[in-house]
Amino acid sequence: ARGGLEAVRSNAPFLYLCHYNIVDIAIPICVDDRYIGAVMAGQVKLKTSEQPHDLECIHHSKTSQNILKKSKKLQLAYKQIPELELSEIEKSATMLFQLCNYIVEEAKNKQLLMELYQKPAFSIPFVSNESELTSLDVENFKELKHSLSRAISNAYINTDSTYTKIKHKQLEPAFQFIHKYKNKTLSLYEASKLCYLSPSYFSRLFFKETGESYTTYTSHLKIKWAKDFLEKTELSITQISDELSFSNPSYFIRTFSKFEGITPAAYRSSYRNQIR
Repeated sequence: ARGGLEAVRSNAPFLYLCHYNIVDIAIPICVDDRYIGAVMAGQVKLKTSEQPHDLECIHHSKTSQNILKKSKKLQLAYKQIPELELSEIEKSATMLFQLCNYIVEEAKNKQLLMELYQKPAFSIPFVSNESELTSLDVENFKELKHSLSRAISNAYINTDSTYTKIKHKQLEPAFQFIHKYKNKTLSLYEASKLCYLSPSYFSRLFFKETGESYTTYTSHLKIKWAKDFLEKTELSITQISDELSFSNPSYFIRTFSKFEGITPAAYRSSYRNQIR
C-alpha cells in the first residue's frame, strides 16, 4: 500500500526494499487522475557488486533478519532469488509503467470515441469491408490515428479564428498548420521553411504580428487548448499532454503551471467546483 501511494505521488514507478533488502516495484494505475491501485512487481536482489544506492527500505524487521540467519531453508530460498543491476530493474519498471499507461489510455480512447460518435456534428470515415482493411498499411493506420486525434481536438477545442486576419500573409501557412495539427509540434525552423522565409526574418515578422516570440505564442496557445480539454473532457493529464504533442506529461505539467500558476489537475478541480 505504501509503495503504491508513493508511486502515484510521483507519477512514476516506485522502487523500494522490503525488510529482507529485496527490491519491489510499484506501478501506479490512475483513471481520470484518480488513483485506482498499483501493479506490484519483483522480487529481485541487487547484485552484490552494485554501488551504494538510495532505495528506501520501507519496513525494518530485526525479527525477520534473525529468522533468516537461523533458518537454512530460508537461506537456500534467499540465494535462489535472481540478482539484477539497479539499471536493469529501472528499465523494467519503466517498461511496465508505459505498458500500464498504454492500457489505460487505450480504454479511455475507446470510451471517448464512443461519446464522440454520439455527437451530431461528429463523423469520421470508416472501413466498410474486410478487403479494404487488409489493404491498409502502417502509414495508413498512423494517418487514421492522426485523423482521430484531430477529430477529438476539433470536437472540444474552441479554435481561435483571429489568425485568419493576420497582417503579414507570408506567415499564413505556419498559422494554418499550428491550428490544424494540434497534436503535432512545429519547430521555428520548420515553420519558417513552411513560409519560405529565413528563421531570423520569420522570427522578426512573427513578433511584429503577435507581439510574442514564436515559442511563447505556441506555448500560450497549447495551454489555452489544454484548458478546454480540462474543462470539457475526462481525458487524463497524460492523454491531454499527448493530444497537444508535449514531449511528456511532466513537461506539460511544468509548462501549464508556469503560465497558469496552478497544476492541470488543480485547474480542473477548481473549474468544476466553480460551475457546481
